[in-house]
Amino acid sequence: MTNDAAGWIELAEWIAALRSELQAAQNEGTGKDLQFVVGPLELEFEVTASREAGGKGGVKFWVAEVGSDVRTKSGTTQRVKMTLTPHSGDGDVKVSDRL
Repeated sequence: MTNDAAGWIELAEWIAALRSELQAAQNEGTGKDLQFVVGPLELEFEVTASREAGGKGGVKFWVAEVGSDVRTKSGTTQRVKMTLTPHSGDGDVKVSDRL
C-alpha cells in the first residue's frame, strides 16, 4: 500500500509492480517470432526505513517516487542497489520486442 506521504511507495509494492510489468511483457511475447530472454535486472533507488507500531509492527522500507524530494521525509535515506534475476517455473522469462 502506498504511504500517506506523497512520493513514497513500499518496497514490496514497487517490486510487485515490476513483476506485473514483466509478466505483461512475457504474456505479450508468447508465440512471437522475436523474443528476448530477460537477464539480471540491476535496480538502484533511494529508500528510507520506518518502524511501525501496533499489532503488525516491524520495519518498512519506502522507495522514493521519481521526481520527489527524498530528503523532505527523512534524513535517513539510503541508496540501495539490488540485482534481481527473473525466472518462471518453466524456464527463462522471455518478452517480445514490443508491449
